[in-house]
Amino acid sequence: MTEIRIEFDVPAQMRDGTVLRADVYRPGGSGPWPVLLSRLPYGKQMALAITVSISRH
Repeated sequence: MTEIRIEFDVPAQMRDGTVLRADVYRPGGSGPWPVLLSRLPYGKQMALAITVSISRH
């Protein structure tokens, strides 16, 4: 797998009306894929740095 599609700032409205925004990373191609949800209080870009670091091992 070499292709990754990224959608930036995808809105998700919470029950209290607050809108959270997430970056969504999807593999290219078809198939069922597992889901990894990462929630951090430090901003969305931190998750990308951790993912890249882990995937290189």
